[in-house]
Amino acid sequence: MALQLEDFLITGRTFDEYAAFFDLDIGRLKGKKVLDCPGG
Repeated sequence: MALQLEDFLITGRTFDEYAAFFDLDIGRLKGKKVLDCPGG
């Protein structure tokens, strides 16, 4: 039996939204790697 989805919603946030949400210092991230887990 296959899974059948009639409606679904994909959401996401911009980098600026995450930076504000987590109070990130963008200057400290320059030249660094960021692990997006579990970003899908």
